[in-house]
Amino acid sequence: MDINITAIERLVRLFAQPAALMIIPLIGYAFLPDPSSVSPVLAGMAQVFKPVGGVLLVASLAGSAWMARRLWLLWKWESGDLDGGCDNCAGPMHHKDGRYGPYSVCMMCGSKREGHH
Repeated sequence: MDINITAIERLVRLFAQPAALMIIPLIGYAFLPDPSSVSPVLAGMAQVFKPVGGVLLVASLAGSAWMARRLWLLWKWESGDLDGGCDNCAGPMHHKDGRYGPYSVCMMCGSKREGHH
């Protein structure tokens, strides 16, 4: 059985942040107090945290949209339709401004290049 460590690293690099933005708010939403609880303190807390539940669900939806875009990028890259700027893997580049000027980081393999490409 062949295990492609590079592919695993690429997938973790590409999908870890959107997956965290999808899952962490849902876990927080699961721990919000139920408004029909017996304790008056918990019922009062539930009314206070009611808007927080909506914010957590919106954050999870934003993570889902981010994940869908990353899946689309991966599909385009694997099918050969993506003309990325990376010299190593032709993956899409993320442009940043750093201490020594602008640079680009590949979203697939993590290689860095000076300037925006």
